[in-house]
Amino acid sequence: MGVMNNNTKMTKEQALCKGIDILLEMEKNIYLSGRLWGELGKVIENMDFDVNISPPCKPQQPDPIEGESHDYLVGNLAKIGAVAGVFLGFFSGCASAGDGIFGTILGGFDAICYAFVGFFVGGIVGGIIGLIAMLVAQASDSSEVKVANEMQMKEYEKKCEKYEIECQKYHFALLEEKKRIAKKRKKKEALDELRKKISDDYFRSKKRLEEMYDIMGIDMRFRNIVPIGYMQEFSELGISRQLEGTNGLYYLIMQELRWDQMQYTLEEISTKLSKIINQNRKIYSVLCSIEGEVTSVKKTISKIEKNTYEQTEMLNEINKNEIVNKQYNSKILAEEQFRNRMMIISQYLNS
Repeated sequence: MGVMNNNTKMTKEQALCKGIDILLEMEKNIYLSGRLWGELGKVIENMDFDVNISPPCKPQQPDPIEGESHDYLVGNLAKIGAVAGVFLGFFSGCASAGDGIFGTILGGFDAICYAFVGFFVGGIVGGIIGLIAMLVAQASDSSEVKVANEMQMKEYEKKCEKYEIECQKYHFALLEEKKRIAKKRKKKEALDELRKKISDDYFRSKKRLEEMYDIMGIDMRFRNIVPIGYMQEFSELGISRQLEGTNGLYYLIMQELRWDQMQYTLEEISTKLSKIINQNRKIYSVLCSIEGEVTSVKKTISKIEKNTYEQTEMLNEINKNEIVNKQYNSKILAEEQFRNRMMIISQYLNS
């Protein structure tokens, strides 16, 4: 767009064309700002601030191994001894019985007494034997249990040593993880700062654009980058240089676009570009170019987000980014010039 001053002479048609050029430039600025704001939001939303390491599991001290109880030997052998004593005593009494009825009766009495004595004597002897057997078995088991407990404790001590090493590694890794998260939070602060700047520029530009639309007297239905892009192309090619009428820009755009195509949001345009706009139209190339700028910025931001920059280094990296600095910021600075030119154009439109 050439330089314009108060001495520039224009017809209403020329003023309309130049005004539409400015509107398109403003729409492009706003489109770029909105897309960058949205993409930065996605990057910030996907930033991970969780601690991604887990502490080691502390080994549990094992319960001591206990030997098998052999108490049953005393009772069992005492019972066997008592039963054996009864039989031995009974048969011994029967064997000592004399002849005749009196001897038989006396022998039976002896058998009962011997059996009774045998019960106690056999039980005691069996119990003693059982006690000895129990002590021998316990002594044997005690040696095996001691060895098993020693092996178990050694294994536990090894696990404890390994746990201590893992704890040291964990504390070191946790410290590094906290540093990583702290750096990432600084990155988020830097991205938030950049996003706020873009947001402020976006809303300032929107307000200025609405003022320019009012100056130009553009119908509310056509206040969008897509219809303005068609309008700029038609006026530039000389197809039409008036808004109203059967051959006016409004009529021509309505022939090209459906109502919903003129009202698509910024996000819908970026995701459905080839479906919304005829690829042979100039506005399609313009929007593709802006999307290319957005993609380039996304790659730069993604690289910064993944690297271990400090906050100041990150801000420097963002500021050095050619697209953000030269292509984005320069367009924002140009808006003041657009505003001044629009004021001159309004004089010719209202003359």
